[in-house]
Amino acid sequence: MFGCDKMNRQDWILIACILLAAFGLALCTARYASRREERWAVIEQDGREIGRLSLQEEREFCITCSAGGTHCVRIADGQARVEEADCPDLICVHQGWLSRVGDTAVCLPHRIVVRIEGE
Repeated sequence: MFGCDKMNRQDWILIACILLAAFGLALCTARYASRREERWAVIEQDGREIGRLSLQEEREFCITCSAGGTHCVRIADGQARVEEADCPDLICVHQGWLSRVGDTAVCLPHRIVVRIEGE
């Protein structure tokens, strides 16, 4: 097509370098974008916000429910999770770490919602 029948070794090296540079740029951009976004763990009980915790600081927040139960939310490494709960099914605990905007853990028996919000 362009007067060349085959690609030589230098062509392959050039293609590899371009792909490596593109991958590195994409990785740096993704890391920078995720660090700039401020995120919070919003904790609601009975539809009322009772806590808004930054995911930037490590801490633990415990809630005593009106039904007598307790829930402990842990924040570490830019993530949040329901660490402990005494509800019967423990679905909120099994939900695991929440880190992206929109991630949610819900405890229906105690009417508690932990949701990640961000800018």
